[in-house]
Amino acid sequence: MKTVLIIEESCEIQQMYFAQLAGKIVLIPATTLLKAVGLFRNNLDAIAIAGKFWGEHYDPIPTIKAFRRSFTGPIITTSFMPELQKAMMEAGCDYQCEKVNLPAFLVQLLEL
Repeated sequence: MKTVLIIEESCEIQQMYFAQLAGKIVLIPATTLLKAVGLFRNNLDAIAIAGKFWGEHYDPIPTIKAFRRSFTGPIITTSFMPELQKAMMEAGCDYQCEKVNLPAFLVQLLEL
């Protein structure tokens, strides 16, 4: 089964992803960028990252760049803000997707 790191602050959105992808994809949830860095590993099949986080470490750009140093798989931004989407794509994201469409996008991307 494919494994995806989901970096999303909203527990409600995380729950939606789990409900729609149960039995298809193993999701590793992270609600902060610091947790995501701790959960990151190179053998993931994909990473999905939101654009805005609250708290001390909230800028996703350095995290994306850090992942890109060793991760060659797809990274998807789920930010809804055009300027941040652009910056995240320039930092190393391969795709952009609306949060509500992410489950279907992952199924298609990972060919499930």
